[in-house]
Amino acid sequence: MKPFITASILFSLILLLFSCEEDVANVELFEPGTLEATSTNTSIVAGETVTFTDNSTKVYERTWTFTGGTPETSSDPQVTVTYERGGTFSAQLQVKYVDNQIERKEFTVEVEGVVLANFGIYTEDGAVTPGSNITLVENNAYNIATIATDPYEGAEALRFQFDAQDTWGVMGTIKPEGGAVDISEFADGFYNVALKTTCSKIMLIRLQGGGQNGIVTLDPSQEPYGFKRDGAWHLLSIPIADFLSNNPELDLTAISDLLVLRSGESSVTSTEDWDFYVDNFYLSK
Repeated sequence: MKPFITASILFSLILLLFSCEEDVANVELFEPGTLEATSTNTSIVAGETVTFTDNSTKVYERTWTFTGGTPETSSDPQVTVTYERGGTFSAQLQVKYVDNQIERKEFTVEVEGVVLANFGIYTEDGAVTPGSNITLVENNAYNIATIATDPYEGAEALRFQFDAQDTWGVMGTIKPEGGAVDISEFADGFYNVALKTTCSKIMLIRLQGGGQNGIVTLDPSQEPYGFKRDGAWHLLSIPIADFLSNNPELDLTAISDLLVLRSGESSVTSTEDWDFYVDNFYLSK
């Protein structure tokens, strides 16, 4: 009886060994995605187009941002973008892979033609005409600081950091240094600002002048101007007309507050996420 038991045990061990070897042989190591993107040209004449192509692998989500181009954003693997005016513009591809890793690639597009007037507020883009230095105001529950980690462009960005206090709301302000400024020449133009956040709440951007507020609402359920709350940078180009349609009495000749970032909630709690990042802020025609 004992030899039979020993042989059975030995046979079982042999089967188990072969089974383990087969399992190990079938294991495949995960290969991360790779970012591969190209453009047909990066030096054109105003009115011409550039075609951008994303051949990245294992893409879960793709976001193109084309500053100064049409369209301004896209999620397609191939996009043809028209540049109607002269200047130096950035085009950025952000790819989120299936393993949730994020990678970005940026192109610089040089467009020969007339450079339309612009008004730099907080930007390091050398193609943007300086308009006004700024004063930062920590109105309520926001600590505002300059940071050098992951800016949208250049070397620095602004962080509006919630101080985690229970309060009636959060608000921080960018004012023109030295007093009100006249931006009426941009009445038919655009209010450009890059924002980054994971905050899922309704936020308001106020443009204030002559004691009046023009307000644009950033509702995450609608994602206006292509803004997403995914922790990545998004450049918003908001028509100045949208501020005026909210309040036609807004005085563009005497703007005292260029950006007031204000929570849309009546109260906030210490456990909520209200942090926002701001960069590349300028006006354009």
